[in-house]
Amino acid sequence: MPSRASWSRVTPPEKVILFGSLARGEGRWDSDADILVVMPFEGRHLAKIREMRRLCPVRFSLDLLIRRPDEVCQALLILLAMGALLSQFNQAASGRA
Repeated sequence: MPSRASWSRVTPPEKVILFGSLARGEGRWDSDADILVVMPFEGRHLAKIREMRRLCPVRFSLDLLIRRPDEVCQALLILLAMGALLSQFNQAASGRA
C-alpha cells in the first residue's frame, strides 16, 4: 500500500476516508478499497484521479473518489462517518491557515 507521504507530496489532502465493506470490517479477499480523498485542486476530477493513480500505484482494487472541500456536503460526511478516517491534514500544524 502506498504511504501517506507519497500522496501528500503533491497537495496535502484534508481528509482521506475509507468507506464501504473494508471500513465496515466486512471486506473479503476480492473486495476493493473505497477511498474518498478531500483536497483542494484545480481542473477535472478524472484528471486528478489519474494523477493520483500514477503517483501512487497500488496492487489491489481501488475505487478512488476525489472531491474538493466545498463539494463534500455535511450530509455526505455524516454518512461516511461510518467509515474509517485514514488521514487528516492539520493546516494549523503545518503553518498554513
